[in-house]
This record gives sequence, C-alpha cells and structure tokens, in this order.
Amino acid sequence: KYKIGLTRLYKIWTDASQDKKFPGGFAGTVAGQHLTSQMQSIQQEIDQQRANHKKLQDELKRYSELNKKIATSIEKRQKHLT
Repeated sequence: KYKIGLTRLYKIWTDASQDKKFPGGFAGTVAGQHLTSQMQSIQQEIDQQRANHKKLQDELKRYSELNKKIATSIEKRQKHLT
C-alpha cells in the first residue's frame, strides 16, 4: 500500500531537488519540508506495522508450540488409557 506511494514521493522529491527554480534544492522549500515530513511519518507508520506484524507472528508461534504440547499430552494420555 505504502511502497508505491513512498517511491512516488521520493521521485517527486529528487526530481524537484534538481530543478533550477529551487536554489539550495527542493528540500529547503516549505513544500519540500512538508513532503519530507510526510515521508518520515509514512516510514514511521510502516515501521510500526512491521513491529505489530512481528509481534503477531511471535504470538502465533507461541500458540502453535502450545498446541503441539497439548496434542502430545493428549496422545500420551490416550495411549495410557488403552
């Protein structure tokens, strides 16, 4: 979702930074600062989503291991009963 947006923003930023109308580069302009700020906040959101995804993956792994232990325990009890 964001990757394409970030790539486009970066292209606009780099193209404009080489534009002769902006001495000192596009980054020095108000629009450049706003765009840079937007790019940073999008990157922070992406980083947050990655962290959330990792947490969920870790939790899923924990539950999966717990399920295996429970299944093993049930199998042992069933063998013991027969």
